[in-house]
Amino acid sequence: MYKSLLFIHITDDIKSGALNLKHSYKYKAFDEYLIDKDYWESNTDALIEKAGLKKYRDINTLLEELEEKLDKEYIKTNRNIIDEKNPYVEIEKGKLKVQTPKVEKAHKKKVSEFFPKNKFIPLLEILSTINNFTNFLEPFEHFHNKRVKSEPSVEVYLAIIIAYGCNIGTKKIAKISNLINEKEINYANTWYFSPENVDAACDKILERMFQLDLPNVFILNVKDKI
Repeated sequence: MYKSLLFIHITDDIKSGALNLKHSYKYKAFDEYLIDKDYWESNTDALIEKAGLKKYRDINTLLEELEEKLDKEYIKTNRNIIDEKNPYVEIEKGKLKVQTPKVEKAHKKKVSEFFPKNKFIPLLEILSTINNFTNFLEPFEHFHNKRVKSEPSVEVYLAIIIAYGCNIGTKKIAKISNLINEKEINYANTWYFSPENVDAACDKILERMFQLDLPNVFILNVKDKI
């Protein structure tokens, strides 16, 4: 009974973040997922430039700009209320009464309209198509020896990605996959699936994705609404 209670509390603490696992990828301490402090201090400008946040570097200047914009909006809002130009606000018996306007939602196409009518698309086909379009497997290099001539096949890479993504493990994916053995998967998983390679692969997908027109159909133009 004590063991069961212990395991229950451990499970709850891991899920809540109260307990961290040193060698886990998913349940590490929060600081472990951040950029290394020494790397950040020595590459701050380059990282900020890459993230497109250079104009936010000086927090005091940013706060002054935001304060000025906010002050102007307050003045504009109050003037519209005083001049009775705002149809949704009125002063009744010395109290401000606000009527929330109905939001007219713009018609947006559903994602399903852009895909085939059949309801199921094999995951392997999806990943293969993405790789053909973005070449996201290109950054996968041998963790130790960059000059290795014989690299894992595309099928091996995709099998490992599916194993992690579907949380079924590399051993099981090796057993249920055709023409791929466990030795190939273990080798590729050990020497090619480093965090740096995975991050680089994700960057290639994101870079290509933001060049498409389709994401713009579903992403609100926040800049115009601020």
